[in-house]
Amino acid sequence: QHFDECYPSLHKKTIAISNFISWETILKKAEEPCGFLVMKDKLNIITLGRLETEKQHKQLLYIAKSLKEQNIDFHWYFVGDGCLRDELRELCVELGLKNNIIFTGSLENPYSLLKQCNLMLLWSEYEGTPITIDEAKVLGVPVIARDVGGIYDQLENEKYGVVLQDSSLIGITIKKLKKEKTDTKDNWIDFNRNVAQQIIHLFEV
Repeated sequence: QHFDECYPSLHKKTIAISNFISWETILKKAEEPCGFLVMKDKLNIITLGRLETEKQHKQLLYIAKSLKEQNIDFHWYFVGDGCLRDELRELCVELGLKNNIIFTGSLENPYSLLKQCNLMLLWSEYEGTPITIDEAKVLGVPVIARDVGGIYDQLENEKYGVVLQDSSLIGITIKKLKKEKTDTKDNWIDFNRNVAQQIIHLFEV
């Protein structure tokens, strides 16, 4: 807005990009070896972020327990490291999730794993415009996220994922999307998976 005020003649030629990311680099790195055996017959969830309080990993573990109790067969990858690492690992064992949760630690290249997952789940206590959502969009990975910061705008009115306010709705949402997969026998979630091409086209115009 300030730029437009200073240069009104350029108003129609100006766009705002919250996070400038290299889609070409992300797509290239996504084709590299993953280092993890991702089982296609399971629901594969990924959460990327520091293992710290504001990222709400503890709450995610309880959500994982609920999914397991609902007989949803899943693997959930927690990518990142931080001060809560040991505590979260212990809680994971206490909740009986040792075979469901994979703590990967920090990954130099998370994109090859992200690309193979069915959805990304982000449940931070607060966020601005998290770059992980933009990275998921480039790879066509649907997002379930908490309604904080600019996430709703990032997902373009839920075009690329689902925005929730209550964690109790996560399990319900996943079960609904799982049913949609069975009904459509197509993509796991019927969101637009050609985001990268749209970004390329944007810069070509």
